[in-house]
Amino acid sequence: PAAAPAAAIAAAAAAEQAMARDLAKLYHANFCRDPMRCSLREGCSIWKAAAVHLATCKTDQCEQRYCAPAKRALNHLRECRDDVCAVCAPVRFLRRRNKEKVRATNALTGLAVANRDGELLGVIKQLCSRVISLEKSNAMLEQSHAKLEGEYRAMQSTVLQQSLEASDDHKATLPSTPAE
Repeated sequence: PAAAPAAAIAAAAAAEQAMARDLAKLYHANFCRDPMRCSLREGCSIWKAAAVHLATCKTDQCEQRYCAPAKRALNHLRECRDDVCAVCAPVRFLRRRNKEKVRATNALTGLAVANRDGELLGVIKQLCSRVISLEKSNAMLEQSHAKLEGEYRAMQSTVLQQSLEASDDHKATLPSTPAE
């Protein structure tokens, strides 16, 4: 009986890890520009195809291999409100970081336009301020990410320890057989 809750906890943790991996692969596939040279190799192409399929798939009973897990992962990302969720926090971190990169790129584009208009100094000041803000934000995000990783590893260790203890308790309650 004690092993059942530990096994359920371990199964739930494994399901969360799988969903987090699926979400990360979908996110990567969305931004990867060259799947043939990608470090994920085959996985990138598969998840790119899954992303294209997801854009048009409207059925809940789809037969495509990656469709159902990908839909579950995306639904979780849309519905989850937990800032430290083990499933979607890493992707949320990447999304924020990419948005900041886009803003910085847009600021640089604005810099070129401002240079033509003679407003260079004001744009440079704004850009410097934004860079400082981004550095602070990035440091806070990295600290938060490291904290999440530590908490997740501690949770995994606890689950493993509980599973081992439950297994030991189960062995201790078994009747011993006489030696022959």
